[in-house]
Amino acid sequence: MNPPFRNVPDHGIGQKPSRDEALLVRPHYMKLHDAEHFSEVVDAAASLPVESVEHLLGLRDWRTRSTAAYFAAVCGYAQLEDVIGRLLLRSDLVYAGRSYALALASFRSPAAEAFLERYLDVYLQRPDLWFDQGHVLAALGWLDDQDGQNRSSRWVAMWESFVEDKPAWDLGRFREQFAADMDLLMRERAAFRAR
Repeated sequence: MNPPFRNVPDHGIGQKPSRDEALLVRPHYMKLHDAEHFSEVVDAAASLPVESVEHLLGLRDWRTRSTAAYFAAVCGYAQLEDVIGRLLLRSDLVYAGRSYALALASFRSPAAEAFLERYLDVYLQRPDLWFDQGHVLAALGWLDDQDGQNRSSRWVAMWESFVEDKPAWDLGRFREQFAADMDLLMRERAAFRAR
């Protein structure tokens, strides 16, 4: 397997999280998409300045990167979109792509959309890489729903070819899950801004 985008800088400092960093993330990474923990997630995100979130994005751990990307989205730290976009393209660590896609879609900028589109252009042509194609295509679908465009249709044929040997990969389910995740995220962002 030769994953694409190895030439893209990963922002990583190459180290695992310290004990304190792991303790900061551990209570939250499994609760990010759970409305029952709404207040906990907002409080935790609000406790971190952008510099701390950026540092966490540089650590080599999926829990830390996923949580940091989600916190960046809650706090609206759009200045981290390049870092998050590059991490999505590299896809070095499992499970983080869902939070990367949520963060990028939440920033709603042309640069964030370009990262999502670039990801699909490459990863939908790699049926051997079962990564975050569903989350990323759902992110573009969500953006379409927000602004009445139809940018996600460009990848439908590629998606259908990609999932030929992946019967459990249902784009409708990815889109439903993404919309629910984004609804929660937007409510968390509103609560963060109301502080």
